[in-house]
Amino acid sequence: DDWTLSPRTKLQILFLRIVYCLQRNPMYLYLHNGAALLIAASLGISFWQLPQDTMGISRRYSLLIAIVLYLIVQGFSGRMWFRKDREVFIRDIRCGYYSPLEYFLVVILLDGIFIRFLPSILFVDSAQLDES
Repeated sequence: DDWTLSPRTKLQILFLRIVYCLQRNPMYLYLHNGAALLIAASLGISFWQLPQDTMGISRRYSLLIAIVLYLIVQGFSGRMWFRKDREVFIRDIRCGYYSPLEYFLVVILLDGIFIRFLPSILFVDSAQLDES
């Protein structure tokens, strides 16, 4: 009982461990955000000042398809993150350091913020800047 940790402490330790891993190897995060900015800028430039006719509507529809495809490809990166952390995850679960639920809550939270939310915000902001 002296060595048991509260669920909050376990979540905090997991959160800090993943943040430190991102700080140790920040290229993953930089590439994600850089790709979001690059794709947003290229799509914004290619669809800048479209006409209001049928051809413009067709090109806008193509833009929506490109955005959906970008978000789908962006979703595959979570699998790569888990694959890298799999061995540590299995070892820690077997040792009883934390439960699988606690691990997945932290990973989903961090993956949602750093890998899904932040690049998407950068993508939308950059695309809006290119329109004006």
